[in-house]
Amino acid sequence: MKKILLALLLAAAGILYAEQPLYSIPVLGDLHYDRADCHDMEWVTANMGKDLRQIRNYIGVTETNTPELFRQVEANAASRSEPVPFVIQMGDFTEGLCGSRELQGKLFRHALDAVKGTFRRPFFLVRGNHDVTGPGSWEAGDDVLLPYLRETLNDPRASYNYAVERGEDVFLFFEAMRPDLAWLKRELPKHSGRRHIFLVTHYPILPYNYRAHWGLLSKRREQEPERQELLKLLEKNNVMILSAHLHMLSLVDRKTADGTTVQMSVSSVINKRNSRPARVSEGVTAYTPELAAEREAANPNLEWRKALIAANRPFATRFYKAEFDGYAVLQVYADRVDMQFYNLSGAEPVLTMRLK
Repeated sequence: MKKILLALLLAAAGILYAEQPLYSIPVLGDLHYDRADCHDMEWVTANMGKDLRQIRNYIGVTETNTPELFRQVEANAASRSEPVPFVIQMGDFTEGLCGSRELQGKLFRHALDAVKGTFRRPFFLVRGNHDVTGPGSWEAGDDVLLPYLRETLNDPRASYNYAVERGEDVFLFFEAMRPDLAWLKRELPKHSGRRHIFLVTHYPILPYNYRAHWGLLSKRREQEPERQELLKLLEKNNVMILSAHLHMLSLVDRKTADGTTVQMSVSSVINKRNSRPARVSEGVTAYTPELAAEREAANPNLEWRKALIAANRPFATRFYKAEFDGYAVLQVYADRVDMQFYNLSGAEPVLTMRLK
């Protein structure tokens, strides 16, 4: 009897071990970290008056909810039995629109101080459009963000395009603001044969909503040859895309004869701590060009938006889109990759989705 009980216990332990992720990675979408003392309001009013309302909103969100977001993400990571080696943030780290190189640099430093004061593990990021918007913002990134990344990576020559390896997997952080396809062409062959390849970038690459043309290499029709080259490159390497920018939770994929690309998008601007997925569109039957007209049916780019979705539709086998404020946790297993989505009102995920 003792032998039978021992065998059962060992079997149960084996099942539990098999279901244990190899590691997990917290994933943050847009943050728009902001502070009132980091804006030249005269410049904002004169040049970006239409953005005053959103600036005030992001300042409020940063004061009220961002510290709790960071605290909960770190607490979630610390509570896990599997390793949690680092945190990912996918651009629009800050709101930008500061008005000068000095003020943007100050905002970057405050945001990094909040990160360093909370997280007990490396924090890797890419830049978003807001991180490079406003006078001197590009230079401020080189003054503050680039040295931070080089220190974190322990590589004095690191750029905004960089690779982070984890066991049999690799995370490629890709600068969407000045996309360098030549770098990606050089980097991907180095990682052929990897179990999982993740591309971390700000702009989505696969279109999925009324802002379909806000994706990487999607804004103008003349960029289409480059975008098609990028898609083929990702398909051949079965790359999983982690993106942000559109402030939505979304999953969409693309399966062709060359391979499969799947894209997950996350938003971490916390307007509601108890956010739940809302205005959900789900299933490939919902993935139609009419998504491009959901909110701006009279937009001059409507036909291009529709064309982008229509071009991907024949290759899509999965689709999900919802409004949701929160963060995600990427769970990497030997045979699959899942993503859990959390709001700030509880310790349990509100949704879990299979990425691969």
